[in-house]
Amino acid sequence: MRIDTRKPRQAEASTFLELPQALSQPGILSARHACTEVRETHLSYLFFTEHEVYKLKKSVRRPFVDLSSVAARLHNAQLEILLNRRLAPQLYLGLSQVTHRSDRVIALDGQGETIDWLVRMHRLPADRMLDCLIDSHAVANDDLACLTTTLDSFYAGAKRISVSPTDYLASWHRRLHEERSLLLRPELALPEQLITVLTHELETMLLTDENLFSVRVHGGHIVDGHGDLRPEHICLTDTCTIFDCLEFSASLRTLDTADELAYLAMELRVLGADDLAAAVVATCHALGGDVVPPLVHSFYTCYRALLRARLCVWHLYDCSTTEEEKWRRKTHAYLSLASEELGKNR
Repeated sequence: MRIDTRKPRQAEASTFLELPQALSQPGILSARHACTEVRETHLSYLFFTEHEVYKLKKSVRRPFVDLSSVAARLHNAQLEILLNRRLAPQLYLGLSQVTHRSDRVIALDGQGETIDWLVRMHRLPADRMLDCLIDSHAVANDDLACLTTTLDSFYAGAKRISVSPTDYLASWHRRLHEERSLLLRPELALPEQLITVLTHELETMLLTDENLFSVRVHGGHIVDGHGDLRPEHICLTDTCTIFDCLEFSASLRTLDTADELAYLAMELRVLGADDLAAAVVATCHALGGDVVPPLVHSFYTCYRALLRARLCVWHLYDCSTTEEEKWRRKTHAYLSLASEELGKNR
């Protein structure tokens, strides 16, 4: 089937604006099950039926991803399925075409012109997401074992990224410089002295302990990972399903396995699950035979906490007033954790 790869016409843009409403109508996504919920994210709409979820990519262009054409959205959807099947092989069912006839009747995989594409997935049980399990104090030893063995197997088979220690360290210096500039933007109103101290200490770690990071590179620990390993992207049933990787950016998925585990542990600590965070990191490192220096773990933890603090502040510009306090509270939690973590190395 031929896909129009030209820039979107005005008619196409107009059609896209109508799609979320059209797809949520009874009988469109499923003849038997109605759409029960629609959620909107920065890059997509999610349509929930009783047993399945459909994702429609937004027609947007951002600095990190261009989804402004049908062809671009198709390519991104194909990447999402391919990359996420590494850790969620049964979750991603495939693609569905959104079609419409000349009489403008919208259908899934119907006759007529293909106007967009949906990623089709099984619907996971919300109460088995790791963040929900933590909230209800229901994480069992079997859940920990399932998660850590899944991650160990993933990292053992993950694609190794060839990079020199010099280039790896240079990339971190660039990231810290960019992050400091973003965090110190006046409109974010973050504590300037704290940000300056934390980013300076991270820079100092890179300069004085660069050999520790060089060892990580030489040891083959830089991989094509998940990129966004958070509790809300982990579902623990009889198996461990990890989804929603950063399909749009190979550079953001290129990381040290210790960095990705530090990121997950940091998020677990913010949720109050300090013991679980320590157990996940220790078990994964033991399974993989990886000895990670505490300073390296602290460096990655602090950086990830600063990054998340900035993203939380940016949410304040998009959220409703009722959510404002939530994002302020989370921003403070990430900054406090970053400061606490670096305090261990002073």
